[in-house]
Amino acid sequence: MENNLDFIVQLKLEKYANHDRKMLLDVTSEFVDQVEETYGFFKDSIHGFNMVFQRTPDSTNAAFFGREDPRKGKTKIQHRATQSQVKQRNSLEGANRKMAFHTLIAQVYMLRDNKYRNLVSVALGVEKN
Repeated sequence: MENNLDFIVQLKLEKYANHDRKMLLDVTSEFVDQVEETYGFFKDSIHGFNMVFQRTPDSTNAAFFGREDPRKGKTKIQHRATQSQVKQRNSLEGANRKMAFHTLIAQVYMLRDNKYRNLVSVALGVEKN
């Protein structure tokens, strides 16, 4: 990955006299790996939404989500909706896709703000702003 990230390190590093080039490459590479993992989670979620959408009939029949075997009468219902509602929220413009996308963006910003911004500052030899 170093060749792909090398262009980032070339960004006028001469103005950062105390920079640590190796650390900057390592931190940047780790951040990219974390973003890739988060994006993989997003894509897996979208794939699951597609499967639910394709396999759910469009009807007003109830769809229950819960624990325990419903055939034993012990089901603890955690969520209730119609099959049409389940299908709609898993559709191309549905709430699940929007929530997954918002979660992806929030996760990337959280990674940047809570961990990598500080590490990049240390690697550049400057204070985090």
